[in-house]
Amino acid sequence: MMKLSILKKIIFIFLILVQFTSCKKKETVPVISKLDLITKSPWQINTAEFNPGISSITVFKKGDSNSLFDVSKIKIVFNKDYTVTGTNQDGANLGGKWSFNADESKVIMPDGLPFKDVNLELLTEKNFDIYIPSFKYELGTSLISGVLTIKMIPLI
Repeated sequence: MMKLSILKKIIFIFLILVQFTSCKKKETVPVISKLDLITKSPWQINTAEFNPGISSITVFKKGDSNSLFDVSKIKIVFNKDYTVTGTNQDGANLGGKWSFNADESKVIMPDGLPFKDVNLELLTEKNFDIYIPSFKYELGTSLISGVLTIKMIPLI
């Protein structure tokens, strides 16, 4: 009886040792800052959608010659020193300063673009998605306002 009890203890201790020695160390994935992500590559617009409150309208899609607006010339390069270079929707050079707000949920864009203060929806190495909740667009004599959503991708 005593041998069985000792054998159980030995097996129990062996199992515990195997458990601790077989545990793999969890790999830590480095956290990339928003500054590093936004400055990693130049950005270009992939799609732009406008929602005036009824339904979303795709106003630009990269490669689609039937887009309502051609904003394919917009290219933006964010630098770590908070300067920015690129081209605006007319193809003219743009430069200036950019910044994040305090909690990095917004990007303050330079002059020369049709938007200034944008909400950051998604920022990864391959996606830079922003939206402007109160975008105003003048169409003839009417002023249309709504949400403008822009999805950007790295410039290839």
